[in-house]
Amino acid sequence: MIDPAELQAWLRLLLVPGIGREGARRLLSAFGSPQAVSAAPLGALQTVAGPALAADIQREPADLQQRLTDVQAWLAGGPHRHVMTLGDAAYPRALLESPDPPLLLYVTGDLAALSAPCIAVVGSRRPSPQGKDNAREFARQFGAAGYVVVSGLALGVDGAAHQGARVKELP
Repeated sequence: MIDPAELQAWLRLLLVPGIGREGARRLLSAFGSPQAVSAAPLGALQTVAGPALAADIQREPADLQQRLTDVQAWLAGGPHRHVMTLGDAAYPRALLESPDPPLLLYVTGDLAALSAPCIAVVGSRRPSPQGKDNAREFARQFGAAGYVVVSGLALGVDGAAHQGARVKELP
């Protein structure tokens, strides 16, 4: 399970307006960890991120505490909920080797399943009813065939895919 202070540092970094994953990776490369980014002096941040972004990095995002509370509540909702970072040993190797891996993964289920063959089902947040039905049925079939269904957890196609993929309940 992720340490609360580490989770807060990751969320703080990712909630900086305009930072994006590329900017966050650049900062992590320069400073080593999200905690070190938060603690870095302004001049060092300016060198890596530029003056405007450096100032934003030093300010705590307005919604940080609420987001931290929300993620902690989600994690407390069951033993099969996990937040993983790029440095976690269980982070999926294939995803880690992709050109733009997510810095944080929110996982529901068995972490060992992340080593199994996976298929991503992603799409519109506002699909047609037929699009949602298709996503749900495709995911159901993929899950039944032994594939782990992965998505971004957005509403719409992503959410329908997760509904369809639930071929067995967790204990």
